[in-house]
Amino acid sequence: MDNFICSPESMGISSYKLIKLVNELSKHCSMHDLKVVRNEKTVLECCWAPFDGRKHVLNSFAKSVNVLAVGMAVEEGLLSLEDKPAEMFKDLLPEKYDPRVLKITVRDLLRMTSGSVGLSTDFNTAKGSWITHYFSYPVPNEPGTKFMYESGASFMLSAMVSKVYGKTVFDLLSSAYLNLWI
Repeated sequence: MDNFICSPESMGISSYKLIKLVNELSKHCSMHDLKVVRNEKTVLECCWAPFDGRKHVLNSFAKSVNVLAVGMAVEEGLLSLEDKPAEMFKDLLPEKYDPRVLKITVRDLLRMTSGSVGLSTDFNTAKGSWITHYFSYPVPNEPGTKFMYESGASFMLSAMVSKVYGKTVFDLLSSAYLNLWI
């Protein structure tokens, strides 16, 4: 297989298991691309037709990754579905905020029923803390009652996971947790 940039074995990974992974993904998933990196070295890179390996916009992929990290934190007892981001980040609440932000739970953020407005996804223009920015928006719906797709919820989940683990979601998931299958 000429998709290996460096020998998987030199990175402690079985070529056989990588080939088996690619074959299983080909049979059971609709894949675009796959890249396996270990110690900052690419050990496998491939793509499936009609895709050609160019980068894709994956805006919503982070939402799935954050949910995985939240699940780990809940499993380890570091977070619960009833934890409230406003309690965890009391020191970052803005001077003025909608009192309903105090009711938002991890469960609400996971279900995208935090009640926040869609504009909470506009972090590019935020001055200062993004957490404070999230809490500064009005909450027109009672948390837990109405679905509204918004990236701000995913950001808040990431911030909560980062706080309980003391590392970013990327660093957490780059650690041994995801290397168990190799």
